[in-house]
Amino acid sequence: DMDYNDKVLYIQAAFYGMAGLLPCQLRKKDQNSFDQDSSDYIKKLENLWDSEISIRLNKQPLDGNIWQFSKSRPANFPTRRLAAMSHLVTKSLNNGLVALFMEVFEKTESYQDRNKNCKVVKKGIESIFLEIFDDYWSFYYIFGGKRLTAAERLIGKDRVSEILINNVIPILLLYARNNENINLEKRLHFIYQMHPKLSSNYITKFMANRIFGHEKDSTEIVHNARRQQGLHQIFKDFCDSDNFLCFECAMYLIMRN
Repeated sequence: DMDYNDKVLYIQAAFYGMAGLLPCQLRKKDQNSFDQDSSDYIKKLENLWDSEISIRLNKQPLDGNIWQFSKSRPANFPTRRLAAMSHLVTKSLNNGLVALFMEVFEKTESYQDRNKNCKVVKKGIESIFLEIFDDYWSFYYIFGGKRLTAAERLIGKDRVSEILINNVIPILLLYARNNENINLEKRLHFIYQMHPKLSSNYITKFMANRIFGHEKDSTEIVHNARRQQGLHQIFKDFCDSDNFLCFECAMYLIMRN
């Protein structure tokens, strides 16, 4: 019976409280130095946590000091990731995340052109993440930090692309197979096939250098996200093992011959 914002606040209080990240748990900064927006928001969270949520959960929170902030960009801080997650949970409370994603596919079933269908579905899935807005965390990186002059996305476009490839498509593929939905499975495979490259990571760079000699030399072949995933699979099958040396690797021997 709560409205959307109250649900988000309740879930955030649970998340931050269990994470040990509430200012009252960390006791690191004098809350008297916080601006009014921060003071009001934190007071609501801490009141919910102390008076209701911690009692209902009856679980030991994490030590808030274990969270890593120093090695992350401020936009990627755990506080902002938890804020984004709170909105995803709120939006999917009744029917779950799969139903939230499936709404996008159901709305675009009328598109006959596969390329257009792929683009519209991709944009629809991305919008679920990119359009998340939080009254507090869209303007702050940490509790009581300096307020940003303009709202900043809680999840960036590159991260959303990674979520789509690594999480959404595999989950929906499992859903399609369990429900014998061949049409959905075909659409997922096409989206996967057509999705452009993701940002490089240490595995794709390592494999491109190992197989092609240099990452730049791999661009004509490794030109989409699916082939990047192929590099991950090869790494997992052949490189991520202590059973043999590189010169004994079956992949290397095949390429050499």
